[in-house]
Amino acid sequence: MSQNSNYGEHIKKYMEEISTEEFEPLTKQQEIEVLNDETLSKDEKAEILVRHNVRLVSKVARNYTNIAEYDDMMQEGILGLQKAVETFDPSKGNKFCTYAYFYVFKAIQEYLKKENKGQSETLENMEGMVI
Repeated sequence: MSQNSNYGEHIKKYMEEISTEEFEPLTKQQEIEVLNDETLSKDEKAEILVRHNVRLVSKVARNYTNIAEYDDMMQEGILGLQKAVETFDPSKGNKFCTYAYFYVFKAIQEYLKKENKGQSETLENMEGMVI
């Protein structure tokens, strides 16, 4: 029981850390400015988009802490976020976080399916889940 309590404190501390301005979600205009900034490398642009969308990953991961470890889901979700950065096309008019949600959710979903093969009913219920 104390391990769950410590783990809850761990999540709470992490949430406090990503609640700072450094991780504040970007507006659509700020995203466009970052993506059009010729002084930034492709990697720097990607790092900015990932950093400012970590809260999205955390929001998705928190929904499944009863199924898997939060830290593991965060790692998988961030990989999904990085995939979204690679394929994002701002000319389509979408805000990055809207576009990235699918990739984050899918990465976490695939991780959960792999880790929890015997719990297919729980995982099937999350198929249509929208946050």
